Amino acid sequence: MSETATSFMIGDIRVRAVVDFDPYEMDLNFIFPDVVMGEVEKHRSWLEPTYLTSGNKIRLVVRTMVMEVDGRNILVDACVGEHKERPTRPFMNQRKDTDFIAQLAKLGLKPEDIDVVFCTHLHVDHVGWNTKLANGKWVPTFPKARYLFGRKELDFWMGQPNRHEVGGGSFVDSVIPIVEAKACDLVDDGYEVGKGMLLHLLPGHTPGQLGLDVVRGKDRAYFVGDAIHSPLQVVLPDLSTGFDTDKQQARETRRKFLEACAGDGRWLVPCHFRGPIAHKIKRAGGSFMIG
Repeated sequence: MSETATSFMIGDIRVRAVVDFDPYEMDLNFIFPDVVMGEVEKHRSWLEPTYLTSGNKIRLVVRTMVMEVDGRNILVDACVGEHKERPTRPFMNQRKDTDFIAQLAKLGLKPEDIDVVFCTHLHVDHVGWNTKLANGKWVPTFPKARYLFGRKELDFWMGQPNRHEVGGGSFVDSVIPIVEAKACDLVDDGYEVGKGMLLHLLPGHTPGQLGLDVVRGKDRAYFVGDAIHSPLQVVLPDLSTGFDTDKQQARETRRKFLEACAGDGRWLVPCHFRGPIAHKIKRAGGSFMIG
């Protein structure tokens, strides 16, 4: 597998990144309410400035991956989108004139060229580009694509009494319109997206989050959505975010896939790590490190 900050190969599969927002900064104690600052200080030298500021803000990126595989274009996670009402999230609120579609065009792709949109989970920063505003109505941005939503994930959010408020409205404007357009397929643990491309349940951040395990020849990579947010969680794998629906389950899930990556050399492909989009993981005592 060859890799740069914005593209890499998994065997014959080309994966390229499209950045929707960078950097996305949050207070360290907000995203990780259980953090112990003494542990952070041990790693500050390599975390700064890419992943952590001197003022203790975690720095993330919001991006999607576009995979070219067996004649299909598969988009993994749909970021923030445009024209969405997000009053509680200022940087997401009523965005317009971004270059997301232009970045796709630089890859030689139009929205009509996307065959599959896979949302690892249904949080606001993973579904936004699912839809666009056309004549006052939310319609699929990628008109020929089949959207893959985890069945367990969709059922969970549909069952919330406040689902119309989820993500500041993202469930209403970026998920429900896809369901109503009959453009989505509900998928489960073990679903085969393509040859050597299996979905696996990665619960904890949300109950039904799915990861994508790709094996192509001698290469292997694991797209893990928001099961991990920051490289800080590689060295402190028990550190869960305040956004996780089940912190303990999130810890168990994270340790399991980090152990798998360290054990067989597969590449870790998280959503929100700035810089390179794929990483090798090594064991480091009872923890892990990026190697």
